[in-house]
Amino acid sequence: MKDATPFQATGAFASNGTGSTRRDILKFVGGLAVGLPVIGSSDFSSFVSKAFAAGPSGLIRLATSDVSPGDSLDPHRQLSFTDAIRSYFVYEKLTEIGPNGELLPQLAKSWSSDPTAKVWTFELDPGATFHNGKPLKSSDVVYSFRRVAAKATASPGAAFAKNIAEVAADGDSTVRVTLTSSDSEFPIIASIRYFAVVEEGVEDFTSAAVGTGPWKLSSFEPGISAEYVRNDNYRIKGLPLLSKIESFGIGDESARLNALLSDSAEVIQGVNAKAVERVRKSSSAQVLLSQAGATATFPMHVDKAPFDNPKVRKALKLAFDREEFVKIAFGGIGTAGCDHPIPPGDPFCASDLPLPRPDKAEVVRLLTEAGHADTTFELHTSDANYGGADAAVVLAELMGRNGVKVKVTKHPSDSYWSTIWNSVPWCASSWTVRPSAISRIETGYVSGAPQNETGWTSPEVDQLIVKAKSELDPAKRKALLAQAQKIIADDGGTIVGAFVPWIDGYSTKVTGLVANPILFAGSGLWTKVQVAAS
Repeated sequence: MKDATPFQATGAFASNGTGSTRRDILKFVGGLAVGLPVIGSSDFSSFVSKAFAAGPSGLIRLATSDVSPGDSLDPHRQLSFTDAIRSYFVYEKLTEIGPNGELLPQLAKSWSSDPTAKVWTFELDPGATFHNGKPLKSSDVVYSFRRVAAKATASPGAAFAKNIAEVAADGDSTVRVTLTSSDSEFPIIASIRYFAVVEEGVEDFTSAAVGTGPWKLSSFEPGISAEYVRNDNYRIKGLPLLSKIESFGIGDESARLNALLSDSAEVIQGVNAKAVERVRKSSSAQVLLSQAGATATFPMHVDKAPFDNPKVRKALKLAFDREEFVKIAFGGIGTAGCDHPIPPGDPFCASDLPLPRPDKAEVVRLLTEAGHADTTFELHTSDANYGGADAAVVLAELMGRNGVKVKVTKHPSDSYWSTIWNSVPWCASSWTVRPSAISRIETGYVSGAPQNETGWTSPEVDQLIVKAKSELDPAKRKALLAQAQKIIADDGGTIVGAFVPWIDGYSTKVTGLVANPILFAGSGLWTKVQVAAS
């Protein structure tokens, strides 16, 4: 990721003569995260009230969990949750997923395919313009899709572009996508956040982000904050309703919750399930709860010892009670996972696969045969994960009951995704919702997937996914995907502990905020969100 240039503090983030700045706040909450004495909510409120002056009507302050120096403005290279919601504020795609999982038009006003579902035609919204006033053209979409697919871009979305044979402009307002093989779900694929449309020819995202979205980026400091102002020329007349958004990072869960309850943030990412009742009983805040589709996982690198031994992986999968894990780690808010990425509510879930049950005798036998009966397995985590670091602690305790020794190592949230995740042999991970069963598997369980967290691959799974994408009969497609899910669950390197909803918090002053299964805080689809004056 590229560095961005710093900006001058303005608005509620500016130093107001008290000496408190954005960096002061980050240092403060960072101290909480590394174990300095915990202070009460009243102390926290007193501190932040100096730095976060009450904003005018139309301003929302958003606290996210995982800002880092590696924050990126490039929508095709986004990695963190904070990068993702920034992309939703600033950029748009051809299609979008609504709050009920429905496919909606965005930059494309309509789409159609040939009888084989190999050639898709998208008609663009004629009213869409970039923040610099340039009208959206089909050539911008062509450039964006090609950039996602290009090896040099190193986009996590490249896996979803592998089936694209050609993207071509037919005039200024029509885009034609030709696929290598049939894909009846391609309009859903076009809604994935990596396919955000940027201006043709733009490669430098170090300090600017010019999209067609409802808000324009006005300032950005990696690892600290970002500010957005209303796009007065947005393609939908009268929207958005908010004049300004300010986002900043608070990695510590308790500090983030205190920011909400002390009226220092209107929206926060990630309320721990154990704190849900506290928020609900508050007179100033409420809980935003989505469908359970995000995934709490614990990937094991199959190319690193001891997880290169399938007996070790199998033992750990059988070492904990999954319903108990959801009950303790997530307050019962969620659904137990079966070590494949498709949630029970998905119509293509292999619901006949049995949930793994704890089996201490089998665990001991497998570990003994693998030569790891006395091994202590190190599990890395941070509060940036679903359930925070506590979820990993709960998993370790449950595994300990069944003969597995686990040491949990907690890392700072602000550097977790860039330095720990996908680098250590075993860690906690958190997956946002993908819009379809196929896209869930393609993201991390097929050969060449840029977010394959374990290094595990299966030629059989690869072929099953190719066949499923080409199969237009839903029943036959489900049968193919069921086979893939069984192979992944039995042999894969990922422990899928739970499917959880996005649990966020927001002020009672905020209206129009609707949960979305794709991303936290309503997936950043805030055009109709309003906030009452203080």
